[in-house]
Amino acid sequence: RARRPAGRCSGCTLWWWTRTLHAGLDRGGARKTAVGAPGSPFDDAFWGGLDGVINALDNVAARLHVDRMCVLHRKPLLESGTAGTKANTQVVLPGLTASYGASTDPPDDDIPVCTVKAFPYVLEHCVQWARDLFEAQFVQAPRRVNAWAARPDALAAELGQRGA
Repeated sequence: RARRPAGRCSGCTLWWWTRTLHAGLDRGGARKTAVGAPGSPFDDAFWGGLDGVINALDNVAARLHVDRMCVLHRKPLLESGTAGTKANTQVVLPGLTASYGASTDPPDDDIPVCTVKAFPYVLEHCVQWARDLFEAQFVQAPRRVNAWAARPDALAAELGQRGA
């Protein structure tokens, strides 16, 4: 039985499962050509062979690209995703409902939590990651220690709730 790689980002894990089910796919080549470059494995034949698409993408540009391909090839789409604490699902049926790209969300100042936790790469994400780490190590942890010192039974209660 195949086992999912532990400690990997969700995109890497998703790719692992895809590769397990479709052993002939090349990860590097697919990543470089996924947006429609010449030689892409995601050509008209690929899209034409699908009955529908289920999305769980982590950025709007990728969602819009898949949406455009589904509209072009008249494929149903179940679009889903998160942005921080907000969640989104949308069923897109060709000729019956509006596509994902037909509307735009208002701009959001929140930094996506999944990006910060999994792979902070822009300055704002790195700063938020550092602030979260600082908060956990130097604010929340000392508060818990102080609470335990003030009430020794609080530690036992907390450990009991965790099943330790």
